[in-house]
Amino acid sequence: MIRRWYLYAVSGITLQAVTWAVIGLLRGLLAGAGGALPQSTSLQLSVVLIGLPIFGLHWRWAQREAREPELALRNEARPVYVHAMLLAFVFPLLFSAFWLIEAGLQQLANTTTGSLFPEATAGESVVALLVLASMLWYFNAQRLHLAARFADDVFYSGVQRLAALLLAFCSLSVVLSNAASLLGWLLFELSPQPAGLVFAALPRAEVAALLTGTGAWLLAWRFAQRLFAGGAVAERQSVVRKLYLYVLLFAGMFTTVTNLALVLGGALRALLGLPAVGDWQPLAAGVIVFGFIWAYHAAVLRADDAQAQLLGGQLVVRRLYLYLAAALGLGAVLVGLGGLLTVLIRWPYESDQREPLALVSATLLAGLPVWALAWRAVQSAAHASAEERHSSLRRGYLYFFLLLAVLGVLTSTVFVVARLINLMLSVNVQEVLPGTAQAVGYGLLSAALWLVQQRLLAADRAVEDALAQTALAGQRAILLLPAGDAFTHALQSALQAAHPGLQVLVQSAAPDAALPDSGLLLLPATLAARIPAGARALLLPLPVPGADWVALEPAREQELLRHAVSAVTQVLAGEAVRPFRGWTVGTVLAVAGGGLLLLALLAIPLVLGITMLLD
Repeated sequence: MIRRWYLYAVSGITLQAVTWAVIGLLRGLLAGAGGALPQSTSLQLSVVLIGLPIFGLHWRWAQREAREPELALRNEARPVYVHAMLLAFVFPLLFSAFWLIEAGLQQLANTTTGSLFPEATAGESVVALLVLASMLWYFNAQRLHLAARFADDVFYSGVQRLAALLLAFCSLSVVLSNAASLLGWLLFELSPQPAGLVFAALPRAEVAALLTGTGAWLLAWRFAQRLFAGGAVAERQSVVRKLYLYVLLFAGMFTTVTNLALVLGGALRALLGLPAVGDWQPLAAGVIVFGFIWAYHAAVLRADDAQAQLLGGQLVVRRLYLYLAAALGLGAVLVGLGGLLTVLIRWPYESDQREPLALVSATLLAGLPVWALAWRAVQSAAHASAEERHSSLRRGYLYFFLLLAVLGVLTSTVFVVARLINLMLSVNVQEVLPGTAQAVGYGLLSAALWLVQQRLLAADRAVEDALAQTALAGQRAILLLPAGDAFTHALQSALQAAHPGLQVLVQSAAPDAALPDSGLLLLPATLAARIPAGARALLLPLPVPGADWVALEPAREQELLRHAVSAVTQVLAGEAVRPFRGWTVGTVLAVAGGGLLLLALLAIPLVLGITMLLD
């Protein structure tokens, strides 16, 4: 395995070095036609003369291994190498295509003269395109050969999918930035301009980048779509594909909402009679371009979900997107509500509150639909699935905003108390009242957020309790222990307290009587041989006179009760029985240290916020 990775690593490095040395040599010959060659020719020729034999030797060894059937079946390095080389050649090929298109656009009238790479020429681009295209042709042939041999191999499919989506993501990023820039330029040119302002030149660098990126994205995305349409199980259950789609969905949503908030802010400024700040065209272009990306990838996800059910990691990716969107939307809503509260309180004391009113109103209007849509989807999934209610992301979301609410109440309370002390020290009431009213408002807003989060947590617990009661209906646990024993009574009480709907019966196991074959049996290990076939039983490591347990420390009564209750809980939940692990000294110290660190980190912004309010 290590030898194989070594062969492909050396082959890849030397081939890249030789390829670029050949490109440099050809560019030098082109530039030095009819004159002296560049001084770098000797270095490039040396790289070719030394690197080519090294590559040929290692590639021959790698090819020989790939032809052996036994080694080829376990060869995970080869698909990684082939697709890595394809990406390593396709990205510079796209740059060369960009330079060539930009050079062609330079011949058009009314285009900008600036360039991202002013020293690149059409001839150099053509040379690079020819060499890189030949390398891409060779490695694509290698890819097709691998695809024919390992079409159903999960690892090969994963590498192929990752390479296609990586190219699609990078090229789409280029398309989005340049499409937004060009659309902003177009909207600026089409909008009414002051007299004497001439039509700006076409930005050829953005046009070249848009054309190059669009071509690459179409190629990579159509290939990824064909893989998914093929119906392979690995494609339908791919987490990488879902991650790609949801990352773009979140980026489209975030950028659209941000730009939309700024556009709404500008419109509200105009309605309130305030002068415009900045240009609206780039913001509108961002809304259009990223809004389209948001809608398109949402449609792709709906089509995917109609063809294949979400499983495992795919559900985690979807859940992460929804909770991030809900958190973003709720954060914008809280900022907007807090800002509106501030404006209303300060309006009688400060002359002009139109500018902050426009800003916070736009934030609220942009964030509210995002939160409502995401939270509706989250709540619908939580009502239908226990896994969704138990997810760490849901708990993290609820408790994060619960923590923010507590900090808000704490900050507001401290501020109000400090202002009251200042008032008692004969400070001017007119200076104290506005800030105090604002702090009280923030405190009430934080308290409302705390109540909402607590009600959501309580609702989740109520649903779980109701489901647990329903699941326990008709269930029973049978303790095959002495009826008058103190441990038996303690275990019966502990089980009834932990599971109120569970029937806990005590039954003595007579030597000649058959054990029950229904219900959950809890019995000493000495009765293990008498357990009926098909019965579910838990063995209790109780002391046996004249015998010792091997590799098992004697358990105290309270510890054994905790282990027994935990095991019954796991069986009733359909989980595998695992030992109950209490907190060790190291765990306690680690949690205490982490808690103190978290308090210290939270105390810093808390103190700064209170200080700023007091100032």
